[in-house]
Amino acid sequence: MKLLRLTSLMLALALAVTACGKSEEEKRQEEAKKQIEQATKQLEDAAKKAQAAAGEAGDAAGKAGAAAGAAGAVAATEAAKGLEAFAKGLQGMAATGPDGKPVTPVNFHELQTAFVPLDGWEMGKPTGSQMSAPVSYSQAEVVYTKGDARITASVMDSGFSQLLIGPFSMYLAAGFEKETEHGYEKSVKIAGNPGWEKWDSEDKRGEVAAFVGKRFVVNFKGNGIDNNKVLYQLAEASNLTKLASMK
Repeated sequence: MKLLRLTSLMLALALAVTACGKSEEEKRQEEAKKQIEQATKQLEDAAKKAQAAAGEAGDAAGKAGAAAGAAGAVAATEAAKGLEAFAKGLQGMAATGPDGKPVTPVNFHELQTAFVPLDGWEMGKPTGSQMSAPVSYSQAEVVYTKGDARITASVMDSGFSQLLIGPFSMYLAAGFEKETEHGYEKSVKIAGNPGWEKWDSEDKRGEVAAFVGKRFVVNFKGNGIDNNKVLYQLAEASNLTKLASMK
């Protein structure tokens, strides 16, 4: 009887222990399940927020792009207006004669007739070009060679354009003179026309130029020469008088 009671008691304790063990395990499982569910929900919420933020960023980028495009269009329009104003400014400085009427520069082929052969030098083939806008002008050029020496003669018809004549005004001022360690610059008379002379003894480079008829700029530049004497010789021999009569 005692054995039966003892056996029954032990069985009851075992069942009680087993029942308690399952209960704790179930609790742990339930708790873990809840934590997993909470973590999943948090991840879903974070994903939704990230997606919403990406959409807002996309909208902002689109607006920024549109704003940048609009700004670029405005800048392009302003640049076009600036160029148009600049062109009009150049047209305002268009060549006009003493009577105030527009002047058409002579054809560069006519300008080439001012060039003449130079004794002892080989004269190349004259070249030239002309342009009608935004500033109208024409020009011609020829090169003379003698050994290593070289002279470049050029004629430009400014058509009285102040834009083209302006850069030479300093040299045309009476009494202008500038001296450097190796040379000088000064205003001179070339065949009765106002002009200027430059010389660099170190590089053996010289320049003699004349302003003819208040519109033609005749220039003689020498490299590898001993002095400017040969440039004066060429300037005096050139048809400057004929050049002054061209219209």
